Amino acid sequence: MYVTKLIDGHITVKEATLCLEFSERQILKLKKWVLNEGPAFLTHKNKGRKPAQQETTYLPTKNQD
Repeated sequence: MYVTKLIDGHITVKEATLCLEFSERQILKLKKWVLNEGPAFLTHKNKGRKPAQQETTYLPTKNQD
């Protein structure tokens, strides 16, 4: 993870911007959030849930006569 490498001093902000294709400002915000909240902050908050806009699809049932 590039943000933790940045925090540990293994890479620079410039290197992180090139790897992640984010601006320096975004990288610094990510670094600040990870320092305050921990690495779990970067996981998607909707992980494991169905998307809100997902339409329900019904499978056709066999006609049992």
